[in-house]
Amino acid sequence: MAGVAPRGGNGFFWAPWASGGGPGGPRGGAPRRHAHLTDFSPWNSVVIGSISVLDEIHTSYNRAHVVKIVESIIDAEGPVHRDRLAKLVAGAFSLGKVSESRKRAIQQVVPAEYSRADDREFYWPNGVHPGTWRTVRTSNRGEGRPIGEISLVEIGNAMRVAAEQTGGSAVDDLKREAMNLLGMTRMGSAVTLRLDQALERALAVGVLRQQPSGIFVVGSA
Repeated sequence: MAGVAPRGGNGFFWAPWASGGGPGGPRGGAPRRHAHLTDFSPWNSVVIGSISVLDEIHTSYNRAHVVKIVESIIDAEGPVHRDRLAKLVAGAFSLGKVSESRKRAIQQVVPAEYSRADDREFYWPNGVHPGTWRTVRTSNRGEGRPIGEISLVEIGNAMRVAAEQTGGSAVDDLKREAMNLLGMTRMGSAVTLRLDQALERALAVGVLRQQPSGIFVVGSA
């Protein structure tokens, strides 16, 4: 990596700590939009060490450096999927292909404070909880995140915004607008399943409510 030079024999490279800086505001010149919409801002990938750090992740010295990267990623992208976090951490230590055992080893050092009982597949920033978080990180059309890397909570939030902006939506319109907000263009089988799961959750927790007519509106939660 250009501009990243070896530092000593401890397996680390010199590099400034970096993060994606968290979600940004509306793009310049964009029309006023819903208060819960913000742009998705990915973590700025950086290589700070060699694979040897991950090989010896059980040592307190190496674990501390891995945890710093973990925290940087969660601060930038949280809620972030467990596997995406593991891949980003591995990349920061010069590892491209990540085995299941390596993922587990990285995930085991993630501090418990970033886990949530009601969304176990994702790591959440401090002070942010699935029950009260209403943000939707939007992407440009065709540039959306993989559907499996978006929390059901966030997909449900996108549906909630769609329902609020229209005063109520039929199920197909609700799903399409949620996809649009998240930058997705194709409703394949995986996307359909994930949307159905998100809608089910949103109804269960009161984020959305279905009227007798079948129209979905904003819930009381």
